Amino acid sequence: MFTLRPYQHEALQAIDDAFQHGISRPIISLATGLGKTVIFSEQTNRHPGRVLVLAHRDELITQAANTLRKQLPADRPVGCVVAERNESAAPIVVASVQTLHVKRLKRTWEPGHFDLVIIDEAHHAAAPSYQAILDYLQPPRVLGVTATPYRGDKVTLSTVFDQLVYHFGIREGIRDHWLTDLRAYRVETKVDLDPVHTLGGDFQTQELAQALDTPERNRLLAEATQAHAPNRRTICFTITVDHAYHMVDAFQSVGIPAAALSAETPKLERKALRQAFHEGTVMALCNCGILTEGFDEPRVEAIVLARPTKSLPLFTQMVGRGTRPADDIEKTDCIIIDAADNTKRHRIATINALIGLETTVEPGSSIKAVMDLEDRKIPQSLPFLTALAMEVTDVPDLIADWINTAPLPDYDWRALADELDELRAQSPDMQPWNTPTSLAPNPQAPIGEGQRYTLLSYGWDAQDLPTTQGEASWAIERHLQIFAAWAAQRIQAWAPLAQEDPAAIREKMFSAPWHFKLATDKQKKLLHRLKVPLPPYPITAGEASWIIDRLFALQHA
Repeated sequence: MFTLRPYQHEALQAIDDAFQHGISRPIISLATGLGKTVIFSEQTNRHPGRVLVLAHRDELITQAANTLRKQLPADRPVGCVVAERNESAAPIVVASVQTLHVKRLKRTWEPGHFDLVIIDEAHHAAAPSYQAILDYLQPPRVLGVTATPYRGDKVTLSTVFDQLVYHFGIREGIRDHWLTDLRAYRVETKVDLDPVHTLGGDFQTQELAQALDTPERNRLLAEATQAHAPNRRTICFTITVDHAYHMVDAFQSVGIPAAALSAETPKLERKALRQAFHEGTVMALCNCGILTEGFDEPRVEAIVLARPTKSLPLFTQMVGRGTRPADDIEKTDCIIIDAADNTKRHRIATINALIGLETTVEPGSSIKAVMDLEDRKIPQSLPFLTALAMEVTDVPDLIADWINTAPLPDYDWRALADELDELRAQSPDMQPWNTPTSLAPNPQAPIGEGQRYTLLSYGWDAQDLPTTQGEASWAIERHLQIFAAWAAQRIQAWAPLAQEDPAAIREKMFSAPWHFKLATDKQKKLLHRLKVPLPPYPITAGEASWIIDRLFALQHA
């Protein structure tokens, strides 16, 4: 049995509250290293019925099964359904998504067999393979667990889950000392990323590799690792498998024992390499897409991001490999080594976006120290928020909940423009603005002035705007999808502060497209005249509008 941490108790309570209030498909989000498996194992322990846990990698299946067996009593055995193993009669089953194709499902269980389905790494749950399983089993309750409740390709998870009911991210984990501190260094290169195209929300892989996988750039990263993170176990994330081997050569050329790892590596060799890394005979593991999930090695003390990404979820997964504290070695922080490639066209995921920092971070500075400095700005908001809260007595905690909520999602309108170009290349009947469910009554009519204003306010350049009402409606809807998970967190923090129902908060602050713009200069000036000291993090136009309306209501009450 595990001793639960305070935030794990909170997460379990949020799940219970969600089920009791009719939210049958909640999702929770916790940063890598904070014990998501422990939480859903304890949720399984509290749930009296049959439970299915879905995972998509062997490492995740093994980890889930082992944790469940530690947490559950002997009379609730755990079975695995993966490849040739078929322990489907157990009351608790951990299964591979790839194994549960429709034919196997039909000959294994009847619909309704499981009372609860838990999806590990739930950001994958929008995939057709997961949908087919849920459609057949028809479980009354589904729980999603993930470190990234949003997807790099901007596909919404609302088709699978009802609501994000709990979030405890990397910022909160570092702040409360459950995760290790970070220190970041950027390596200046002369590579130009602007010619690289976008596909599915991130860089086109082969074009990116052609631009970046050069001996000069690889050696710069290896030399920076030797300079800033000597004698530290290092995970290096690469663009392709070939790039992983080229980075091995670069590391070895500066005296760092290194090895390459990919999905093509045989399982026994993969296991041996991980053991060598654990023991320190291999100090750098260079990998392409294999260590972003299901790899839990607390001894990792450095991350080398040899591949840039526009995807904050992928960036989160890569950095998260180094934030887990270690009990058996002295680990005070994790070094992040990133490449500062040249680009004007692309917006690349960064440490500032991951943590939600407004301050420019000096190379090698403690991220926790920067966070603490920003958090000390919180008390300036106390007088105003006290007036708003009125009878609420735990105002400081509420303020912390509010402004420590993730800042506006780090999305890039240019990625949506690239996605729009991909859709334009499809046949007309495949384009979403030409489907019966399209939001635009006249999809081929020229873009409306209201649509133009909305997209410009979201940061679009005038020359890149959609040309038709159908395309513009699609783009606006995609922006709202991107904001959905973030808005759920913000609503949770605002509701007790404003003493209003979450549904009312959603309607007043987070329902219209303009609500999700940053507060306008006019709103900020008015708030300044009203002597409202705003928090150090950005607020939206919807939030600013509510604050102004509430202040006027208080003054004229």
